[in-house]
Amino acid sequence: MILFLTAIAAVTATPPSEVQHVTLRCLSFDELSVKIAVMNDKNQPTVVEVHNQSFTHELRVPCKDQTLIFYQSQPPSENSPTKEPTWVPLVSAIIPPEGGRFIAILQRTGEQMKLSLVADPEDAEAGGSMRFFNLCQQQVGLSFPGTKQVLDSGKEIIIRPKIAHEEYGQGQFFCLDDGNWRLAGGTRWLQLNDIRTIWFILPTPGQAKTVVLRGIEEKIVSPTDAKSESAPSTTTEAKSPSQSVRSNGSVSNLKVNSTHTKRPAAS
Repeated sequence: MILFLTAIAAVTATPPSEVQHVTLRCLSFDELSVKIAVMNDKNQPTVVEVHNQSFTHELRVPCKDQTLIFYQSQPPSENSPTKEPTWVPLVSAIIPPEGGRFIAILQRTGEQMKLSLVADPEDAEAGGSMRFFNLCQQQVGLSFPGTKQVLDSGKEIIIRPKIAHEEYGQGQFFCLDDGNWRLAGGTRWLQLNDIRTIWFILPTPGQAKTVVLRGIEEKIVSPTDAKSESAPSTTTEAKSPSQSVRSNGSVSNLKVNSTHTKRPAAS
């Protein structure tokens, strides 16, 4: 009988959940500020203010069952002995299989909050590059100096425009409308070899012929330079000579009305 009970216990025991640690920087797309919490290794909340004008500092978060959960606070009940707020799940997302660094994007759709994760690899050679994420439900055409591409929904691309350092460049975005490509957005920027720009391409609510471009500029500096700088906006630490230090970044929005144009030819 003892052997039988031991065997039953071995079969029915629940294996512990696998814990995966990820590194996050968070951004809000809609609300000026959202207070959330993530649980640390001791299952205690780490409270973070997520803004729509800059990234948060880097967060190292343990995730069980490949799931990231953001929590929101609820006021304590009248009978609560501690009078402390209760943290309940706000939104969750499955951890993508690639990499362990992500940009976590909070976006409200109606009454629901949506959490999207996009890869955020460190790259010491990223200065001067542009990275585009197409968060629209349709293809978006890009036309930048030296590059003409059609970017599928949910995809990303990294380009380095053929613009000299400290010179201005112009780029355009296109969307399909009744089989024709229409101008849906544009940007003009100053090309700097120590700046990386991240573009999030978003649909304009209620306007099918325009897109909203949310751009974040990050200063890329070497670890040697980082030691001599004391800028308060730099929130990440220098890791090794092969890695870069990035600032929180500044955010800009742009919306342009549509006009008829030709389809951007693939390069």
